[in-house]
Amino acid sequence: MPAPDFRVLFDATPSPYLVLDPDLRIVSVNQAYLQATSTVYDQIIGREIFNVFPENPDDPAASGVPNLRASLHRVLQTQCADTMAIQKYDIQVNSPEGVRFEERYWVVCDAMVAPPYLLQIRRRSIAITHDMFRLCSERGGRDASVSAIQAPAPHARATTTAGERCSPRRADSTRSAAAYPLRQWAS
Repeated sequence: MPAPDFRVLFDATPSPYLVLDPDLRIVSVNQAYLQATSTVYDQIIGREIFNVFPENPDDPAASGVPNLRASLHRVLQTQCADTMAIQKYDIQVNSPEGVRFEERYWVVCDAMVAPPYLLQIRRRSIAITHDMFRLCSERGGRDASVSAIQAPAPHARATTTAGERCSPRRADSTRSAAAYPLRQWAS
């Protein structure tokens, strides 16, 4: 039996995956990531993640960039997986009127894989965004729904790529950083 082609497996994975180098430049993404973020492979490879995905300038309360940057830096420092609570992080999309930002909500897990590379797993962005809009309509406004759903994550222990145990972290609603085992997100 021939060895598996890991690029084919990576691209076929239904969850969006992004691989970054230690300088936070995009090294690789799979097809699900391109679809979830409305991006084109050749236009994002080699670029710094926050240049590809800037903060929405029309949202004064936007916190996606600093929260994601903090999560990635925690992973670089601790080599432990870091899962953020649901995060509003709008993305640029092309529309007939030109480029605009589209409201999105993500569950993101950042982890060290094959050091020094970082793997970012974005889970169910479309379903989460849809659920957030449903909650907003049920609870009478975006602010109430976002604060209710971005409650602190529970304590957890994470396993590093070397199999060492990481210390538990307490998440707070502004940073939303909790370490979780990567295997929890890899299914």
